[in-house]
Amino acid sequence: MEKWRTNSAAPVEGDPQNSHILELYLPESNRRFGFRVGGLMEGPNVVVACQAALARQVYQRLLLIPSLNRLKGRLFLISLDRLDDLQELGSLRGLLGVRDPIDNILTLPAAELDTLDETAAAELVRRNYYAVLRLCARMGMVQGRGIPDRDAPLA
Repeated sequence: MEKWRTNSAAPVEGDPQNSHILELYLPESNRRFGFRVGGLMEGPNVVVACQAALARQVYQRLLLIPSLNRLKGRLFLISLDRLDDLQELGSLRGLLGVRDPIDNILTLPAAELDTLDETAAAELVRRNYYAVLRLCARMGMVQGRGIPDRDAPLA
């Protein structure tokens, strides 16, 4: 995740307009494992977990959405590659700093983007981006206008 590009929607320390995006680090480490988005308004806690290659692409696209500051609840975007031991998922709430239950966990498919052609890789990123947005709409975190109900079949 260290290779994620910084952009206008990415968190910048001390930047109040991006206070709705927080980088998450492993305890006693400088290893970033994801982002917390939202948390300024009450709502559900939703976790999206993914392998790093796909996570970089999908999460970067999500962080560019200008209306994320109005997200109800908290959306956690985590990279499974950054967790040294999957047993750490047993204490996921503690790792994320969540006291309330996690309302939904979405695990995006593991995929090696570099083995796909450019068109297939872009389609996989698009499908997973909309899968996250559909989950947020179902959970009442966003209104859902403009989010397709389902993906069109692959040609």
